[in-house]
Amino acid sequence: MDPKQVVDSPILAVKFVPEMRRNVIHRGRLCTSLAAALQEGKVALIVAAAGYGKSTLLSSFVESYGKPSIWYRVDKADADPVMLLTRLLEAVLRRGPSAKALPEDRRGHGPEQWRVILNVLLTALGYDQARELVVILDDFEHIGQSPQTSACLEAMLSYLPPNVRLCIASRAEPRIAHILRLRQYGDLLQLGERDLAFSAEEIQEFFARHHGISIDAQQLSQLTQRTSGWPAVLPMIGQQIMARGTSGAPMVVDLGDANRSLYEYFAHCIVDGQPAAVQEFLERSSVLQQLTPRACDAVLETKNSWGILELLHQNRIFVSVVSDTDEVYVYHSLFREFLQARLRRRSGQAELVALHRAAERYFAGVGLTESALYHACEAGDWAGAAELIREGAPALIRSGHFETVLRWIGMLPGTSIESDPWLLLYKGQVLRFQEQLGPARQALLRASVVAGTLPERALQARLQYELGTLSYVAHQYQEGDVQLQAALALAIEGNEMALAAKAWAGLTVNYTAQDRFQEAVCAAEQALACTPFIADEATRSHSELRAIRHLSWAYLQSGEIEKAIETTQRMYRPLGSDTHKNLGQASLLCVLAAAQAAKGELDIALEHVSTAVDLAEKNSSPTIGNAAIQVKSLTLAFLGRLDQAEDAYRAADEPLRQVADLAYLRLLQGRLDDAAVIARRQLFQAESSSARSETARLSALLGAVEMQRGDLPAADRLLTRAAEQFAQLKLRYHAMGVDLHLAQLHFLSGDTDAGSQLLEKVLTYAEEEGLFNFFLWHPGIVAMLCTEALRRGLRPRYVQQLCQRRLDSTQQSALLPLFGSKGLPVRAQAGQPMPTAMGNPGRTGTDLSAMLGDCKDSEVKGRILDALMRARITPKGLDRLRGHYGLTWRETDIFIQYYLVHQDGLNEVAEATPRREQLARNLFLTDNTLRLHISSIRKKIGILGVRDGLAIFRWAVGEGIVSHAG
Repeated sequence: MDPKQVVDSPILAVKFVPEMRRNVIHRGRLCTSLAAALQEGKVALIVAAAGYGKSTLLSSFVESYGKPSIWYRVDKADADPVMLLTRLLEAVLRRGPSAKALPEDRRGHGPEQWRVILNVLLTALGYDQARELVVILDDFEHIGQSPQTSACLEAMLSYLPPNVRLCIASRAEPRIAHILRLRQYGDLLQLGERDLAFSAEEIQEFFARHHGISIDAQQLSQLTQRTSGWPAVLPMIGQQIMARGTSGAPMVVDLGDANRSLYEYFAHCIVDGQPAAVQEFLERSSVLQQLTPRACDAVLETKNSWGILELLHQNRIFVSVVSDTDEVYVYHSLFREFLQARLRRRSGQAELVALHRAAERYFAGVGLTESALYHACEAGDWAGAAELIREGAPALIRSGHFETVLRWIGMLPGTSIESDPWLLLYKGQVLRFQEQLGPARQALLRASVVAGTLPERALQARLQYELGTLSYVAHQYQEGDVQLQAALALAIEGNEMALAAKAWAGLTVNYTAQDRFQEAVCAAEQALACTPFIADEATRSHSELRAIRHLSWAYLQSGEIEKAIETTQRMYRPLGSDTHKNLGQASLLCVLAAAQAAKGELDIALEHVSTAVDLAEKNSSPTIGNAAIQVKSLTLAFLGRLDQAEDAYRAADEPLRQVADLAYLRLLQGRLDDAAVIARRQLFQAESSSARSETARLSALLGAVEMQRGDLPAADRLLTRAAEQFAQLKLRYHAMGVDLHLAQLHFLSGDTDAGSQLLEKVLTYAEEEGLFNFFLWHPGIVAMLCTEALRRGLRPRYVQQLCQRRLDSTQQSALLPLFGSKGLPVRAQAGQPMPTAMGNPGRTGTDLSAMLGDCKDSEVKGRILDALMRARITPKGLDRLRGHYGLTWRETDIFIQYYLVHQDGLNEVAEATPRREQLARNLFLTDNTLRLHISSIRKKIGILGVRDGLAIFRWAVGEGIVSHAG
């Protein structure tokens, strides 16, 4: 064809002009990507279904790019490569060199006559190498399947001049090998439907600019999800929003309503042009949410689903690939709704229901319950849907997918739910896990009423068990006992040993909450005895692990620490790849670590509980994670790592934090007022609920706080009450911890005989049980009592081990004079004075209390008393600082904390040091206030020019303020 004939063509001018639309927004993010790619010399390929704005994007890009460009809109006539190249050449000649500069013979010869024209075209494109030229081929799908045209473009791409940038827009993937090579080497920018879909922000901008409307965030989110950001539908939606108002925005694309324009667009532009077999496939397969060749073959009873799906995807008939490996496809949501409406209109509702039932049978058969349930509900098969939920809910509940279970049940009509006791059971169980106790009880009671007419003992037993568990969570323990006992009797009668084991486990925790510890141990042993008779191996293993965990916990709560450790270690196994087994081991590690911490094996306990925390986080188990974090916090507190303990405590979910543990942590931190407030509040709640063991524990904790504050009568009253309560409950381990504090209290009050008797009793028990930790452990108290034990020769070898394992270097150094040359304790001879951590052995606790009587700040008083107990300062030194040097109580506290508590490695060379800044935070002072206090202290003690902290500490030793050099 001669170019002259082409120039005279009336359509040529149109084919060289980009399509311009009025309602366009600038796609900045996409234009930027195109510009960057073309500057790097890449080819741009835009492949998407109709209506995604390919041409609109390119026209907007050409306008913003500012470089010379050639736009060519391809049609079916261009399947002839001679026609295509001739037209492209004419477009180049309009912008480029004169025709005289090119070869005169532009007519092709032979079977591939287009090659001569291609050479002329490439020469024209590369005529001016310094000028960048953008060539855009739009609507490329019209020629993409032509072998001759593909060969022509293959050659064109292979020899494209370096100054030419090529953009191709098409509804179908071009079958050109060179494009595959470009993609492989990263020289191709490809944009698809996901890239071209409008974001929520772009949809809002479109409505605002072209329709002058704005919709709220919720409506915008629903609209974006429903349209999948398809640009073609937005002008119609904008018009309907203006007509109906923004309240109807999410529903304006309801194809069953009056949106005939969209219906006609899909019908005439997409579906009607397809072969009859493809049209039938499109309509009937629209019942499926996701399409796989196997599912389509089974549901539609065809044999060529893969070929049709691949053809639809290649031609971008609103089909997207979800997974390349599994060959999963999906229709665009609006296109799928159109196809369903078309199927209903052409074949009737019965055909639609029949297809849904076929899909339900297929998906149920391959174990895809979610999909089967959807089709059952779409077909109105409520009985089948209920059966699917009954089969699938237990596994989902075990794996913690509670929202899924509620969503499944919510898909059914209310009448179907209210008449099915199993569905009500699962609903109540899930609501209990979500701590919605009122609705959970209503569901379970309704299930009991419905099940009362059925002869299913297994169901009755399950309901009684769930009600008993719910009663436990609601602290209705006596009612829970009755319900769990009923569940146990029904389970044993029906030979349901797995349920019997669960009922015994429920009774274990219920008895523990009521301080019936021996009964709890017996119930846990009965649960363990049931496990060998469980037929299913996985259920048997799970039940055994749960029984062991409950038995260990019961032992731990009753104070039988060694039994708790031995029992847990029986079931602990190395970790593997099974998530559920690893979570079970994590729950065991929590109990094991708690028992080891109670025994005093703190490093091992910390290692185990850290593993449990990691496992819980890795496997997304907040219940186990919170339990492990709290055990970790307590273990860190025992180790004296109080800042880390505080961080761990704060990491737990706030509603699940053990507030009593926080009070104990505040006690160790010296924040006595905070500890007292927390403990009193918790004690009042415990007394109101008749929780005897918790009442005893909190009384002991508050007593320890009062003793630290110097209120010995109040401490005596609280500790004595706690000791009596623990004795009544036969909780010997906890009672010994309280006796330890009472022994300290007797020594402070001057009753050394009573103190010695209690101390020997505690040490004898601890040595026999192999314990190196005590209830309400406090290092200062233990250090002082170890001193008293060594002075009196009480259990010397055990005390030596205790000192080595649990006291820090400063506390141990204070006890060195009490050990002989071989490291063995030296017992005092009659009339021979012995060194003591309290300084002057003649001074009694009553004298100390009197010394601190005029100190009005309880926290300052507590820290100074703690320093006296820990041998940080002697009573004589305290008198000297107060009387001779005139330090206030606040200055005395700061002197002790700054120069005596932190004496290890002191070498202060700068005014602002990390040590001082940390102390300022601990004492709730600003750094400037603390510096002023330190300056005042130096003036009063007469060492104003000395800044070396170690030198000041040595001065304090020389002055008798401390009795040793550390």
